[in-house]
Amino acid sequence: MTQLNDFLATFQWQTLNEANNPDDQDVNSALAYQDALVRYIVQQNQTQHDKPYGVLHFYSTKIDSIYLGAKDTRVERFNQGIAYLKDNDYRIAVRPHGGLCVISDPGICNVSFVVDSDYFALSIDEGYQLMVDLIETLLNPYHLQVESYEIVDSYCPGSYDIVVNGLKLGGIAQRRFKSGVAIAAYLSIEGNQEERSRLVQTFYRISEADPTYPLVNPASMTTLSQLLDQPITVEQFEQMIMTYFESHTEIQPLSYQDSTLDSIYQEMLLKQHQRSSKYQL
Repeated sequence: MTQLNDFLATFQWQTLNEANNPDDQDVNSALAYQDALVRYIVQQNQTQHDKPYGVLHFYSTKIDSIYLGAKDTRVERFNQGIAYLKDNDYRIAVRPHGGLCVISDPGICNVSFVVDSDYFALSIDEGYQLMVDLIETLLNPYHLQVESYEIVDSYCPGSYDIVVNGLKLGGIAQRRFKSGVAIAAYLSIEGNQEERSRLVQTFYRISEADPTYPLVNPASMTTLSQLLDQPITVEQFEQMIMTYFESHTEIQPLSYQDSTLDSIYQEMLLKQHQRSSKYQL
């Protein structure tokens, strides 16, 4: 885990948590902050500091949400699929990065590292591996072995799926803008993962998705609570991440009222609303 610890020690970290987001009822807000932060971090590091800044962003949503990938908008019967999701009380947005659709609800931990790669060079694979290494480190005391490979019958399958006991626990995506890099993961911590998977499975069926879309098997994914055979909350898992960061680096809160961040965010939020409204979401 040498690279992970070197990575953490390179930056002075700020943390931004969706629990404090004044726009937390807007399904597009967390996505807009992801786009904003990857720009904000580059601006923030243009002035001289003892250490460059990085942001640890928690954006677990309070509302049942589904973030569609661009490819999901091209299914044969898109409007029928969207109607099904809305009938199940899901808010819907189209995300600017990542592959296919993912679910976000109060039982899912969404977390990202946002850094300026001018201060710590990261290939795409190295970025993914940092997130895998963090999850592996956090789960090692529970004797859970973390692997990363594609679970083809999960929703949003990818080469860096986070896998424990052959079941998908989460996935990783990246967003890059100039030297800004956001390495983002979603992790199913609690709640009914089979229901989440079944929702996506039915969305693809109703939408008449072709064979290039995943044939989702609800039994292919799991939650951390199931793996541990004991309850654990998103807040507890976020605290595990915070504790690890605090043991290796400095970390301070970042305010949603930061004027530079808010200016970039408002621009990104407008673009995110335009992206989603294009599909009448």
